[in-house]
Amino acid sequence: YTTAEIVRRNNYHAHLFTYENDYFQFVQGLMPQQVWEAKLVALEFIYNQCDMRDLMNYRKNGCRQDLLK
Repeated sequence: YTTAEIVRRNNYHAHLFTYENDYFQFVQGLMPQQVWEAKLVALEFIYNQCDMRDLMNYRKNGCRQDLLK
């Protein structure tokens, strides 16, 4: 990978870690439903960035299954 590709992939991973943390906050009752729903819209956009979908699919293996629904 080029340096630019490494940076993009690392940023993508960082976003996914943030969404996993956000989901944990949501299921613990620390985030309102409407905030979580807005985050899901953004997550769908990120997922649809086809050049990074391989990372999302890889990360699904270690993700909470209820987050993937």
